[in-house]
Amino acid sequence: MKNKQVRIRPLFYMATVSVMLLSFSSITSNYKVSAKTITLSQLLNQNSLASQLILNGSSSVNDSLITLTSDNTEQSGTAYIKTPINFSNDVSLNLSVNIGNKSQQHDGGDGMAVSFVPADQIKKVNQKNGGSLGLGGISHIFGFKIDTYFNRFPEEGSFEADPPQFGHRQGDGQSFGAFFDSKNEGVIHTITDEAQQIDEKFNNQFKSLIVSYNSQSSSFTVTYDNQV
Repeated sequence: MKNKQVRIRPLFYMATVSVMLLSFSSITSNYKVSAKTITLSQLLNQNSLASQLILNGSSSVNDSLITLTSDNTEQSGTAYIKTPINFSNDVSLNLSVNIGNKSQQHDGGDGMAVSFVPADQIKKVNQKNGGSLGLGGISHIFGFKIDTYFNRFPEEGSFEADPPQFGHRQGDGQSFGAFFDSKNEGVIHTITDEAQQIDEKFNNQFKSLIVSYNSQSSSFTVTYDNQV
């Protein structure tokens, strides 16, 4: 959707390795954190949120609010957290997200994603290509998307078509939330298991988005607008 914004609540990440945490559409590695647990509020006591991020496209940051796009056409943006994530520990990302006020039937955009990107792939992330949420062509990623535009047709080398249960005509489907991944070729694949329709009454409201990783079970759980 247009006018996409993300408000960061607490962000927890663990002592560093080579895999990074992400985005709104992804993450990047510049420095390492040695503490076992670091909260975003602790980082903010040392530096501004803006200093912890790499922004692309139309993205901007003000205090704890990251704005990916405004309510204008042909906009796209990404924001990457610089700190690496160690997935041998639990990870929790607690956000409030605003995906605008337009469904796809009312000229809305492609949506928003939280993604986890390997360090050696991070420079490939871009703010273009809405069907892949800026992640097409990147291998071995994993994430969750709030998809607000049904893509019936795939794009070679970038993304597969969206699951047919959410629509039959290009751009005239139902908004949904789903996990996604990519293999060696970097084509974004939507995982149909657990994918769910979401309420399209966006109304420029901030809604809770919690992404949690359990290191013991190697499992992700996402809660968006009280849907799990």
